[in-house]
Formats: sequence, structure tokens, C-alpha cells
Amino acid sequence: MIRLLSILFILTSCFFSALGQDITKPDSPLLDSVSVDPSTGNVHISWILSPSPDVKGYIIYRNKNTIWLAFQDTIMSSTTNYYLNPSTHLLHPAEASSHIELYEIAAFDSSMNISLKSTEHNTIYAFPYFNKTDCPSKINISWNPYINWEGGISQYKIFLSENNAPATLLGVIPGNTTNYLHYNVLPNYSYCYYIEAIGNNGKTSTSNKACCITEMPKAPAYINADYASIETKNEVSLSFTIDPESEVKNFWLLRSKNITGPFDTIKKFTNVNILTKLTYTDILDTLQSTYYRLIAVDLCGKEIETSNIAHFMILKANGNNAYEHFLEWNHYSNWLGGIERFNVYRYTLNNQPELLSTITSLNNQYSDNVVEFAMTPIDGNFCYYIEAIEGLGNPYNIIGKSRSNIACVQESPIIYMPTAFTPGNDLLNDTLQPFISFVCPENYQFSIFNRWGELFFETKDPQQGWDGKVGGELAPEGIYIYYLKINTPSNNIIKSGHFTLYYSEGYR
Repeated sequence: MIRLLSILFILTSCFFSALGQDITKPDSPLLDSVSVDPSTGNVHISWILSPSPDVKGYIIYRNKNTIWLAFQDTIMSSTTNYYLNPSTHLLHPAEASSHIELYEIAAFDSSMNISLKSTEHNTIYAFPYFNKTDCPSKINISWNPYINWEGGISQYKIFLSENNAPATLLGVIPGNTTNYLHYNVLPNYSYCYYIEAIGNNGKTSTSNKACCITEMPKAPAYINADYASIETKNEVSLSFTIDPESEVKNFWLLRSKNITGPFDTIKKFTNVNILTKLTYTDILDTLQSTYYRLIAVDLCGKEIETSNIAHFMILKANGNNAYEHFLEWNHYSNWLGGIERFNVYRYTLNNQPELLSTITSLNNQYSDNVVEFAMTPIDGNFCYYIEAIEGLGNPYNIIGKSRSNIACVQESPIIYMPTAFTPGNDLLNDTLQPFISFVCPENYQFSIFNRWGELFFETKDPQQGWDGKVGGELAPEGIYIYYLKINTPSNNIIKSGHFTLYYSEGYR
């Protein structure tokens, strides 16, 4: 239709020219502004009317693939200075939401003379860009400049809508700048922008609405501090459970000597694969109260999720002269499920832990009486540790276990040496050996000499005694000298003295 109308204009003009009619073109109108409705994508075109008296209407042109095409919606009015190009137009929809649109306008008169086209004006096309690896996180909004306003552009205003909220003014920049950086954007947010150009002539033009979603790795919904547990003397074993749906790959381990902080970063885990457990062994110079947290951080190092606090127990053990050992420890802190119980363990003769007691209350003390071992030949070093068990209230169905340090009580050695013995087969005092308890068997030495210093017997086995024989023969009755050396954790004990050997009547 529009092509036919244009051909009709040309043919009519030629016909009137042949008849000597008016062939003077009207003066060109001036485009006033081209503006996009951000909410609909419709393009609003306004112009200054042609000053020629014989204007009958206006033709609007749009550049399509570098070709200027006239709209079929020719304005058949000399006083109309506004046109709406809807984005829903069946034949010529406005496409200003996807690229720059260029427009021109011409006037025609009653003789079908068409004026020269006006200077072109363009729509403003804005497009935001988000790079999730940028630090700090930001969105770069760029747009093309508005052209051909008399006096140029005074400034651009940037308007923002967050998550479909009403748009507000984000910033104002000079008219010679066509990009804006929006900092401190939040992860997984929808940000929509449009630009408003303000001309030095007071005119305005708005751009399309352009949106950007800040898609970042999915943050963990939780990080659970499973435990802080002392495995060896100064080694603390740590475990954390991470939300399996998390896409974050950077975690920082923090440590403090106070539960309220400040916390210092002791380890950075970067580019870790998708996991649900993160473990670490911390080496401490001295065993003292220490608190741990694990935080998830984004690519800029900003904290996005943090765990509860993990804190190991420190056990102290003391004894008295009545063979009682008193244990005391601090509570495990900040388990989400609370504490269900404490298990008290003592190392037995075979160096294996033995469960002494289970404490279901929040009592953090225990007393162990070892008098039953006083008459047995065992090492006097009694060692203990506490095991805390998390309660069933953990929201992530995790039951943590934490061990304390090992604390020991050294009982004083018990040493008894008979003053006489009667060897033989009367089953009464047939061998001679010291009775010892709470003594380490290492470096043990027991020797027997006669009065002239001759060695009659010697052993390094605490279980072996002298049967009163020398070279297979019974030793003579009399006074003998013994020498005893035993080892304790603090020093060596050397004890010497004498005893009398005699035989029962009638034995010899």
C-alpha cells in the first residue's frame, strides 16, 4: 500500500508538472524527539510542523537494514505532530527493545509534492552486561548516544528496577558518557534499567528497558560444623558438612581464641570440587581454647554463608593420696543438636581405651578411684579422654562426635622389700623379689650380693624373683645385700638394703 501511495505521489507530481501546476516541495519538518516507552517498547515520534502553508500531511520513514522505508501509516493531517509506532504493529512493529531504530519524516502538500526528509533521529538502545567473575560484582550498562538534537546532550539519567519493583533513579552522568557501572549487585537478582537522555534544549528521550539477572554460583543453604576433635597431642581434626546443592567453590577456615572473635583466616580452600564434607587438621603450638568457623565466599572474597562454631574440649586431671582421680573439662560449644552425652574413657593395661562411664547430664566432672590397682604390678600412669556426642536435634540429621585431649595422672610408686625369706619347697616364702606397683617396667633392675660383694642373682624382669640358689645349689644362710632400680616418669628410683636368708627347721 505504502509503495503504491509513493508511486501515486510521483506520478501525480509529474502529471501536474506537465500541466504547469505547482511542483514546489514544502519545507521539511524537524524531528523533535524519538523516544521508547520502557514498559511497552512502543516508539513515540514527535516533530516540529513544516512552516509551508500548503502541507496536507506527513510521511514517516524508518531505516530497515540500511534501507529507508516509508510507513503505511502516512499522517493525513497538517496539524498532527506526533506518531506512535507500536511494538505490536502487524506490518511495521517497533523493534527498539532489540536494537537501535532510525527515523526520518517528510511533509507533502496538496500537489503531492514531498519535502526533503528531516535529519534522522534514533532511539536509545540500552544493554546491560554482567560478568560473574568480576570483582567487585557489578553490571555494566551501555547505550548508544542520542543524535541530532540542537545543542547536544546535557546528561543521561539511569533508572533501575530491582526484582520488578518500581523504577527509581540510580545515577546521573554527563551527556558525553554512554556507559554506567552499577556496583554491589546482589547474587541471583533481576536488575532492569532504562536510560533517559536530557538535551540542552530541554527535550527528553527514553530508551528500551533492558534486564539482567546476576546468575552466580548457588550459595550453600547451610554449613554445619560437625566437630572439632583432638586426635593427637596438638592436632585438631575438623569436619564441616556443606549443603550438597551448593555451587560455591571457595571456603575460608577461620580461627579465634575467643568465641566472640576476632577470627583470623588460617586456610583458604579455593576451586574445590562439589562436595558435602570438608575436613582439615589444625596444628596448635599449645593446647588452649580455640574456636573455628567455615565460611563460603564468592569470587570476590565476600562472605555469603557461615557455619556454626566448632570448639574442642580440654580435659584436666588431678589425683590425691587416696587413689582418687578428678576429671574436669569444658563443654563442647555450639552444636546445633546440643549435647546428648559425655563418654569417659580410661586407657587399660593393653593400652586400649576402656569406657568408664556415660554421663547424660551436662555435668562436666567425673571421679575415678583406682585403689583396686594398688596391689597389682601395673604402670601407675592413668590416662583419660572425654568423648562428646551431639544430640538428635541437628536440623541436617548430623550427629557429631568430639574427643578431648588425653590427660594423665601418675600415681606414686609403691615399693615393698621383704627383710627375710626361706627358700625351699615348703611353699612359704620360697622366692624373694620386691613388690612394686604403679611403676614402669622399663629399666627395671634387681640384684643380690653376698656380704663380700659377690653377685648371686640379677634380673630385669619385674616378675622374676630369686629362688635362693647359686649355680644350682642352695645359698648359705646369712645376711645378703639387694640393689633395686626402677623407672618412674619423673626419675629413676634406686633402693638398696639387706635381708636375711634362712631355712626352715629340718629343711637342710
